[in-house]
Amino acid sequence: VKTFEDEKVDSVYGDLEYVDKVNTDRVFRVWKGKKYKRNLFKMGWMPGHPTFYIKKSLIEKKKAYPSEKQLFEMVSDSYQAVSKKYSFLVYKPSSIKSSFWGWVINYTGITGYYNPFTSEAQVNTTVPKFLQPFVACHEVAHQLGYAKEKEANFVGYLAASNSGNPFLEYSVYLDLFIYANRNLYYKDSVVAIKYKNALSTEVIDDLREWKTFNKKHRSIAEPIVSWVYGKFLQSNEQPAGVLSYDEVTGFIIAYYKKHGQI
Repeated sequence: VKTFEDEKVDSVYGDLEYVDKVNTDRVFRVWKGKKYKRNLFKMGWMPGHPTFYIKKSLIEKKKAYPSEKQLFEMVSDSYQAVSKKYSFLVYKPSSIKSSFWGWVINYTGITGYYNPFTSEAQVNTTVPKFLQPFVACHEVAHQLGYAKEKEANFVGYLAASNSGNPFLEYSVYLDLFIYANRNLYYKDSVVAIKYKNALSTEVIDDLREWKTFNKKHRSIAEPIVSWVYGKFLQSNEQPAGVLSYDEVTGFIIAYYKKHGQI
């Protein structure tokens, strides 16, 4: 445990003692673990299995992301699951698709949208993988009739957080952290920075990837599209404009006060 506290250590192994099943004080065999060197595993060497431990965070990080088809099925399943708790969130038939225009809309800051002509939830699957699950949940909420962005965010949260799916759960809580921390920053920047710095290395790496992606696709079109869309939202009873997405924070706080958990 003490060794694992070192952030640079991802796994440990040690010597293995075989003991009598009746008298556990009697050691009848000792397996000595050699010092680790690169490529030992490739050469067929293995550590004593009961002594080998690896950080859960490393396994979760290395776990392959689902394909687009698998992701969209996961999102549909999440709504099926949450509808058992909230019957008004029944999602049938499901219609989620990858946007053909992802390579273009990356330069406008758009991660997904509801297509009013086909009534489909369309996801920009060229953005970082960890963003896509919550984007899909959010767009499905629009399909269900939740037009306001803060409402779609909250409905997407209900679906993802009740899914039992680590991909969806991580995506939604990361997004909610960004919204909440941004609101906090306006009130107390010191505390907001403190909470951000307290995130795990893996989460910080994802945020860095997100920031790099946005920098790579920065263009003159993004602020123009953002301004136009903000005006569109304001004309549709969302006075905060593009910041209306952040207003889900108020819903989350109210939900926590009522249910005692998020």
